[in-house]
Amino acid sequence: MTTERINRRNERLLDQLEEAADIEDWETAPRLSRQVVAIDRENADAAAFLEMAGDMRGRR
Repeated sequence: MTTERINRRNERLLDQLEEAADIEDWETAPRLSRQVVAIDRENADAAAFLEMAGDMRGRR
């Protein structure tokens, strides 16, 4: 069970991750995704962003 502090941190990381994706910062997005997954291994949003970042980086 995670604490309130960890939950807040995870939410901040997800917000930053979403912002990185919005501006197509595909260098930062994977790092943030991995941080979220380190806290919550079953976080579907982080997994989806990580996959998206990999796909977008491969298109360059």
